[in-house]
Amino acid sequence: MPPPDGFAVCAALRSSLPPQVILMTGLTDAEHVRRALDLGVVALLRKPLTREAVVDAVNVAAERCHRDPLAKLRWHFGMHPRA
Repeated sequence: MPPPDGFAVCAALRSSLPPQVILMTGLTDAEHVRRALDLGVVALLRKPLTREAVVDAVNVAAERCHRDPLAKLRWHFGMHPRA
């Protein structure tokens, strides 16, 4: 991906709202996995993608949203999101 990379985009999004991010990558080394986890992504999907992996990641993201539907509002007012 040309600059900015997905990690930079994820970090920028996280600075303004708490999105449920699913990263897709061709990178597989431990440093990239660690960066993704540090950014709090829902899943790091490696290419080639499988239908099962995508469905599982989307289900986890949806569950997180349903668990805390007011997360964006709390984030906007500077309150810490629930774990």
